[in-house]
Amino acid sequence: MDEVRDSIDPRPPLFTSQFLASDLADIEQIEEKRQMEAAIGRRLMEATNQLNLALDDFRGRYKELRHLEESIQTLASIVRHGGRDQPSVPLPSENESAMDLDFINSDRATTTLSPSTVLGSTIAPLEDDQRTMITQSYRSCRTELFELDDDVPPTTIPHLQCCKNLLGNVGNYGPCRVNEIKAITSLMRHGRTISRLIELSRSRVSFTLDSLKEYEFKFRPTLLMQWKSCCDNKTKLAVPVKTYKYELTGNYSSHVRKRPAVADQVFPELLRRILDRPDLTREEDLDNQIITVYQIIHYLEELKAEEQREFGKHVEMLSLELFISGELESGDEPSVLRAIGLLQSLLVRKHSNMKALAIMLLDENKKLRDAAAAHLRHIANEPGDGTWRPRDFALASYLELLEDKSKKLRRASCIALGFLNAKEALRQLQYVCMAGQEPEIREAAKNVLPKGSAIHQRKCIVERRGIIKGRFYFFPATMRRGFI
Repeated sequence: MDEVRDSIDPRPPLFTSQFLASDLADIEQIEEKRQMEAAIGRRLMEATNQLNLALDDFRGRYKELRHLEESIQTLASIVRHGGRDQPSVPLPSENESAMDLDFINSDRATTTLSPSTVLGSTIAPLEDDQRTMITQSYRSCRTELFELDDDVPPTTIPHLQCCKNLLGNVGNYGPCRVNEIKAITSLMRHGRTISRLIELSRSRVSFTLDSLKEYEFKFRPTLLMQWKSCCDNKTKLAVPVKTYKYELTGNYSSHVRKRPAVADQVFPELLRRILDRPDLTREEDLDNQIITVYQIIHYLEELKAEEQREFGKHVEMLSLELFISGELESGDEPSVLRAIGLLQSLLVRKHSNMKALAIMLLDENKKLRDAAAAHLRHIANEPGDGTWRPRDFALASYLELLEDKSKKLRRASCIALGFLNAKEALRQLQYVCMAGQEPEIREAAKNVLPKGSAIHQRKCIVERRGIIKGRFYFFPATMRRGFI
């Protein structure tokens, strides 16, 4: 009777239940990872499609962007085809399970028994090799959403978003196209990075941080050591900004203690510059961002060789720059005059300091206005070191500020160019004088122009004849000849 009862008992043997319990837990982990991959895949596809669509307006117009266009088209093809260079499994939608796609489309899917089938039937004892085969089938019965390395997609997304933001400065012609030139340069750099990430994904070989020494970390051993610390020695190419900020604080906090007034501002400002996101003024918004190792490398490439080797010196210089700018913007007369005294030929080559100095030209305090004007005249006559004059950097800074969104800064930069006696900026000032939309900015540009210049005389004639200020530039040539 016992043998008959055992033969019809539907309950599985004990070892089968133990096997299923452990394996089902493994399946849950696989499913959770798959859902994370699906979410990243959707974000990657969305960012790629948005950038590809934005590039349509510039396609073929800028030869400098050709490499970026090709890289984005290649990436879009890979993402559309499920991470392969030929058609494959598409990304699942929001209401589709990643596991559902596996059993329908996976080339590697293995025939397996569902848990309900196993629990409801009598199973013969499994050999060790059979048990291993079933376990591996659960782990391998999935088609990768993209066969990129696990860390490549989340690393690519920030660069795609940066490119989309930079395209806003391309095609917007200002007095000297400084912002456009800077944007195109950054886009070329991001294009090379995206191409490099595609190359890593196609290598089909798992890489480590040490294996990237010949390219990413060449001549940058300090960065490699710090990045390993951020990643806990794991292979990652992107980490949260908050993690990297903690690493910077731990390594370079001693360099900012000399100026406690700005100690809390240095590392957030440094991260904003690395991310090229000056709009992230709230610390919470900054901490929620993702930073990639390539963004840090891009920033390092713009530094002097000495500051690249010893990044602590750069942190110290940034601390001094923020301190001087804060003193100039304080409005306190003794503090402002003391800060102007600190602006020597080396320190004056900081864009934020030049911006603060220009704003002082509009201050209500006459002493502060005179002090700023006197220092700008000093910069104009300073000889420099033979290879680079402080006046050159000041001139470049104020030409860039002519395209700033702030009306106050544009007006201040016009006045500052006058104190620099910037004859090289005559064409840009003429552009502002004739095409500017704000009366106060056009007036500032006109006052800076030499009194005998043709543009100044034409402006006076146009104003006397009652033509709307600033609109004369846009009249057809035949109409202009009628007035002049």
